[in-house]
Amino acid sequence: MIEVELAFLTVASIMVIGFVGNALFRRTGFPEIPFLLLLGIILGPVLKIFPIDALLPITPYLTYLALIMVLFNGGIEMHIVEIFSKGDRALLLGILYFFLCTFSATVIAKLFLGMDWVEGFMLGSLVAGTCPVVIIPLVSKLSLGRDIVITLSLESVITDLLVVVFFSTFLEAHITGMVGLEEALSTIVGKFSIGTFLGFFAGVVWLRLLYSTREEEYEYIATIAIVIACYMLAKSLGGSELLSVFIFGLVLGNDKHIVKFLKLGIDLSALKETQAYLKRFQEELSFLIRSFFFVLLGALYQTSESSPILWFFWGAVFTGIDLATRYIAVFISTKGSPLASYRPFLTLMCGHGTAQAALSLIPLQYGMPNARIYMASILNLIILTNLITAFSARVKGRKEKPAV
Repeated sequence: MIEVELAFLTVASIMVIGFVGNALFRRTGFPEIPFLLLLGIILGPVLKIFPIDALLPITPYLTYLALIMVLFNGGIEMHIVEIFSKGDRALLLGILYFFLCTFSATVIAKLFLGMDWVEGFMLGSLVAGTCPVVIIPLVSKLSLGRDIVITLSLESVITDLLVVVFFSTFLEAHITGMVGLEEALSTIVGKFSIGTFLGFFAGVVWLRLLYSTREEEYEYIATIAIVIACYMLAKSLGGSELLSVFIFGLVLGNDKHIVKFLKLGIDLSALKETQAYLKRFQEELSFLIRSFFFVLLGALYQTSESSPILWFFWGAVFTGIDLATRYIAVFISTKGSPLASYRPFLTLMCGHGTAQAALSLIPLQYGMPNARIYMASILNLIILTNLITAFSARVKGRKEKPAV
C-alpha cells in the first residue's frame, strides 16, 4: 500500500518534471519522454516506491484515456485542407513505412522471439509508426519548409492511426482465434468505415450543439463526455473507437470548412472564444495525462525473466529495422520531389511515443504469455527513437538549410 503523503509528493513531482521537460523540449527540441520514463523506472524497479502490483489495477484505465486524449488532440490540431492539398506524399510515406516495418519486425519476432504470426504482427505493428506528440511540436519549431512540416506531421498522424487499428485487429484475432486474411481485412475495413462515419456524425452534431449552448459554462467537460461516449459507441458497434475519436476532433478543429461544406448556418465568430477555450484546456489535460502515463510505463518496466540488457538489445534491433524500412519508404515517396534532398532528415524523424507505449501494456492486461516482450522491447525502442529524433533535430536546426 502506498502512503498518501508519498503518493501526493510523487504526483507533484511528476507534474513539475513534466512541465520542466516540456519547457526544455520547446527550447532545445529534446523530447521530455525519456525523462518521464527514467523517473518511472527510478520510482518503480529501482526504488520500488510504486510496486507493480499496486499499479496494474489502474493501468487499463490510464492506457485508454491516454490514447483517447492524444488522438482527440491530434484531430483538433490537424488542418483538413492540408490533408487534401499536400497529403499525397505523406500518405504514401506513411503506408509504405508502416507495412514494410510491420512485416519486417513480424518476421524477426516469429523467427527469434518464439511468437506465432498473430502475436508477431501485434509486435510488428508497434515497431512501426511515429508519434504526433513528438513529431508535430518538434518540426513546427524548426526552420523548415512548409512541405516538410506538413509531410512529417501528416505521416505521424496516419501511422499513429494505422498502429492503433492494426494492433487492435490482431489483438482481436488472438483473442477470438480469427486467422483468415480475408476475415482480417474485412474487419479492418469495417472498423475504419464505422469509426469514420460515427466520429464525423458525432462531431457535426456536437458542433451544432456547441453553437446552441455557447452561453453555457463547462463546455469542455461536456465535450470530453461526448468524446468518451463516441468511443464507447464505436466500440459497441464494432468500429475503430480511436479513429472515431480522431475524426471527432478533426471536425471540431476544422469547424470553418465543415460548416461551409455542410451549410450548417453557424456563425463561427460566436464560437471563436469557445473553440479557443476548448483547445487550450485540451492541451493542458493531454499534457497531464501524457506525463502520468509515461511515468507509469517506466514504473512497470520490470524484466525479471531476463536481463534488461537483452531487451535493450531487442529494442536496438527493432530500432534498426524501423530506420532501414523507413529510409526505403522515404526514398520511394520523395522520388522526383524537392523533398528528396531531405531524405536523411526525414528518415531520422522516427520518434515513437504514446500509442506504442499504451498498446504495449495491453498484452499484460490480457495475461498473454509473451506480454513482457512487448513492454520491454517497445519501451527501449521509444527511448532510442526519441534520442535519435532529438539529436537529429538539433543538428538540422544548426545547419539552417534553405526552405523547400
